[in-house]
Amino acid sequence: MNLEILARRAFRDLFVALLIGVVAAIPFFTIVGLPVLHVDRYVLSALSPNDSALEEWLRARDGVDKVTVARGGDRVEIAYRTRERSLVWSSSIPPWSQLGYGSVLSASVGCRVEVQSVFLACLLASQAGFFIVGLHRVRSSRAAGEPFRPLVAGSFAKAAANGLVVGAALVAFGFLYDRGLRAVYDPSDQAGLWGLLRELDIGAKIALVVLGAVVAPICEEAFFRGAVYGSFVAAGRPLVGAWLSAIVFSSVHFDLPRLPALMIYGLVLAWLYDRQRSLVAPIVAHVVNNATAFALILAGVD
Repeated sequence: MNLEILARRAFRDLFVALLIGVVAAIPFFTIVGLPVLHVDRYVLSALSPNDSALEEWLRARDGVDKVTVARGGDRVEIAYRTRERSLVWSSSIPPWSQLGYGSVLSASVGCRVEVQSVFLACLLASQAGFFIVGLHRVRSSRAAGEPFRPLVAGSFAKAAANGLVVGAALVAFGFLYDRGLRAVYDPSDQAGLWGLLRELDIGAKIALVVLGAVVAPICEEAFFRGAVYGSFVAAGRPLVGAWLSAIVFSSVHFDLPRLPALMIYGLVLAWLYDRQRSLVAPIVAHVVNNATAFALILAGVD
């Protein structure tokens, strides 16, 4: 099989995997609700001495969280998030007189979907696509006579031990790389999308950490190293496969500042799989790297 066919097949599989992720995210938003940010501004004839009653009223609304109230002159700005299960969104208009404020002279209300949360949910849901498409590609290619190597072979303990060592090396490299980014990028942006983890409740944090630190490494390794890289190895072009799988792997993380580092991660994980002949090694290395990253984010270290 020539390189053009292999590359086209890899990108087609990637598209299908991401499409499955988007489709898989739809039930999540149907059940949990779509996160919508509201920012409402009011000009009032008189202000209450403080905004505690207003904040309590907003927090008592069903499905409302992330409440902030700011004032300046005769203006009050309230911001909050709701979980909407329909496409019709409405703002919560406070009973100003009951809360100790004057009458409303003018108002401006607005809302928008919290794009980062939606993107993050789709990104996590795509792991199901990576796993399903990756295993399907391996099975169908073997059935077609392609000499795919086993996904898991040899000593589990030896592969896991080597994965731990390489994972620790990746953590050290990633830490040094991120320190270097501080010379160019605002340190407050270092956590990127995953910084949203700090704003979630404990149940959501646990679920996200398990998905990101355990489920994602298994699913991504099955796809990028097992299926994409494995296809090129079966065709006798491991070097091309290592680079292509690394490029695609780094690209789907949608993290431009860390793109070079992610590409190096992909190359190292392909090398580890090739050396150990088992996906156990890159999966363990991937788990160590992601789990450490989540721990640092939760600890407030960007």
